[in-house]
Amino acid sequence: MLGWSAFLMAAGYVLSCGTRFYDLPAARPPHSSAPKLAAQPVAPTAEQIAVAREKLAGGHARRLLAEPPFVPPPYPAGQIG
Repeated sequence: MLGWSAFLMAAGYVLSCGTRFYDLPAARPPHSSAPKLAAQPVAPTAEQIAVAREKLAGGHARRLLAEPPFVPPPYPAGQIG
C-alpha cells in the first residue's frame, strides 16, 4: 500500500505541473481587461508548448514544476491576485 500511495501521490504532482503552461505575467494591472481563464484550458496551445520548450532548453526546467504540496504560493503576503 505504501508503494501505491507514493505512486499516486507522484502521479498527482506530475499532473498538477501541467498548470505551469497557463502562467500569467507577473506585472498584471489589478483591473485589467485580460481574461481570467485560458482560451483553451484543456490542451495548451502551440505557443505555450514553445515557451515550455524554451525554458527546458535554457536550463530553467525547475520553472515547469508546480509548487510542492503544503507550501504557500509564491506571492508577497496580502497580494494574492
